[in-house]
Amino acid sequence: CAPLGGDHDAAEPLLGSSYDLAAAEGEDLTRSYAARHLGFVAAARGDVEAARTLLHESLRLREELGFEAGVAAAKLALAELERVQGDEAEADRLLDEAEQLADAVGAVGVSRWIAVARG
Repeated sequence: CAPLGGDHDAAEPLLGSSYDLAAAEGEDLTRSYAARHLGFVAAARGDVEAARTLLHESLRLREELGFEAGVAAAKLALAELERVQGDEAEADRLLDEAEQLADAVGAVGVSRWIAVARG
C-alpha cells in the first residue's frame, strides 16, 4: 500500500498528525490505521525496525479492539515485511494466521490480499 500515491514525504507528517490526534482522543482504531501506514512509510525509506514496531503497534491495537478483520490485515502487513527481510518461515506463519482469521470472520478482501501475497 502506498500512502498518497507513493509520496511518502508528503504522507508522513499527515499520518503523524492523524496518529497524534487519534491518540489524544482515544480513537484507537484510527490510531491503528495511522500506525500501519506510518509503518509502510518507514519500510519504504528502509527503516525496518521502525516499520516493524509500527506494524506491531497496529496489530496490538486491533487485537485489543477485537477488530478481527483488521488483525488479519495487520498480520499480512507484517508477513510482507518479514518476506522482504528474508524470513520466509515467519512470513508463512503470519500468512497462515492471517488467512485462518480472515476466513473465519468472512474478510473476503483481506483473503484476496493474502492470496496475492502468497503468489
